[in-house]
Amino acid sequence: MKRLSSILLCALATACTRTEASSTVPPSPGVKVEVVSKKPMESADGEIFVRFRVANGGQDGIAYRGWAEYSPAYQVEVQQDDAWVAYQVGWCGTGLADFTLQPGAEMAFDVGLPADGKTYRASFGDPPVVTPPVVAETP
Repeated sequence: MKRLSSILLCALATACTRTEASSTVPPSPGVKVEVVSKKPMESADGEIFVRFRVANGGQDGIAYRGWAEYSPAYQVEVQQDDAWVAYQVGWCGTGLADFTLQPGAEMAFDVGLPADGKTYRASFGDPPVVTPPVVAETP
């Protein structure tokens, strides 16, 4: 039984990961990212969804991991003073798959943020796609 518990703990540790954003994420050439909307989350007080649209105007595809083509596993950073600092996002790796945003293709995805008035940005993919900074406040 003790061995089974150890195996289960190892399986859980590898299935669920925490992602942290890098403070030096370079933008992808030819990729345009814009804020489409900000709206309060209906199920949670003090949180918002920010919808971003990504258009790959580059010559190469952008590889990323996600749960669906419109649901990438993204990293988040918060601006503190004059620096970008990793903001913890807990992801469960169960069901992640590999996707590619092909040249000329577009996608939209939502990022959940606390409506605390701070400035955030998100990133995903290889080469990295970085969203424009957005102030997380209820519209």
